[in-house]
Amino acid sequence: MKKALLAIMVVVALVAMSAMADAICTKTGRILYSTGGPGGMTFYLGEGNTPTYYYRYVTDNPIFINSLLHAQAGRRKVTIEGTATICPASGTNRDAGLISQIYLY
Repeated sequence: MKKALLAIMVVVALVAMSAMADAICTKTGRILYSTGGPGGMTFYLGEGNTPTYYYRYVTDNPIFINSLLHAQAGRRKVTIEGTATICPASGTNRDAGLISQIYLY
């Protein structure tokens, strides 16, 4: 019984650690501007009506690029998940990492 309980605890610990390894920086706002081209782009996300800072997300995924360019043109609200280990809390240019997921509203 003790061995089974120990095995379960080890599996739970490994699953928890693997989930924490994929830390994300998720923010919601509008794309203020973008730079780059078809091979890779950087998107600058601002929160609120008059942002004084922005989060910088990078991608080379053509589906993300196309979707975010359309969201930028239409001033649509988006949520972007980035691979940064933490979301920076200071500075005007905050690196949020590579885009791992997007949500359009």
